[in-house]
Amino acid sequence: MHRERPHASPRNAVPVRINALEPRGDVVRLRAETRSPEAVVLAADVTPAAVADLGLSVGDDVFFVVKAAEVAIHPVSGGSSGA
Repeated sequence: MHRERPHASPRNAVPVRINALEPRGDVVRLRAETRSPEAVVLAADVTPAAVADLGLSVGDDVFFVVKAAEVAIHPVSGGSSGA
């Protein structure tokens, strides 16, 4: 999570706008939407300390930054089972 696009090393940086901050035990789930014509909803779990250090709140424009080796993809729940 970064306020500005990182420039140090090649990373996958996605500009998003935070839609929700959801406390979940020892993490806060950030729900956000990409800032593109084909908006995509993304979520990231971060520590409460990271939320406080960055002063994050709903409506903030930030960058979700991930290393390819640390990506997990989960199916959307409540979808059709296809049966």
